Amino acid sequence: MIIAITGKQGVGKTTLSNSLAAVGYRNVSFATPMRDTFTHIFDSNSFDREWMQAFGESCRQVKDDIWTGKANEAVEGYLPGNVVLDDVRYTNEVMNTVIPYVTRLGGIVVRLGAPELTRFMRRYQNAGISKNTAMAVEKAYSSKAPPSYAGSHLMFAAGAAGVADEELERVFKWTQFQTHVSETDLDNFDFTPYPQLNYLELTSDVPQSTSDIFQTVMTRIDEISNERNKSGR
Repeated sequence: MIIAITGKQGVGKTTLSNSLAAVGYRNVSFATPMRDTFTHIFDSNSFDREWMQAFGESCRQVKDDIWTGKANEAVEGYLPGNVVLDDVRYTNEVMNTVIPYVTRLGGIVVRLGAPELTRFMRRYQNAGISKNTAMAVEKAYSSKAPPSYAGSHLMFAAGAAGVADEELERVFKWTQFQTHVSETDLDNFDFTPYPQLNYLELTSDVPQSTSDIFQTVMTRIDEISNERNKSGR
């Protein structure tokens, strides 16, 4: 069984993937070979997520299947076990990896979403900015700034929130990349022509909903397994 998770940063992809790993799924990430290559070339284990994304996109423009080929090798290494692809973000990943493997082995494509301010908070915390600062910026952002990820608006919110100088630089650095790097080109991708993908669209917001999402996915996995057993596949 193959579970493919797609969605923007901060919607709960890693949380769902970790829950599936806890019940025996092996994780395959398109980003892992990209990160390994990036750190090898630049001889460093310290990197910005946004710089790595830009590097990955540049390599993809040269060779479309450069990262999907590596992912396919990793999937093959885990078969016949269950696999979760936790960071499906591009059309070529769907076409080169997700559709072939889910069609062959059965599985689900899960598109996760979350309210913008929820993503905003999670992304700040993932960037190493303290919870108190993130909460203060969220308050100023929601009350005084337009609902956009544009760096100028985030910096306005940080200033309005009275962010301490030692964190303001981190906030500024983080905002510089948000409008320059594409997170995913799957926002408008139509999965409905591929019924074999058993597409689910779910929203993650509060912790309770992340648990509900996991239970929904597990229920659908059981249904698909039963259907495949009955058909002898």
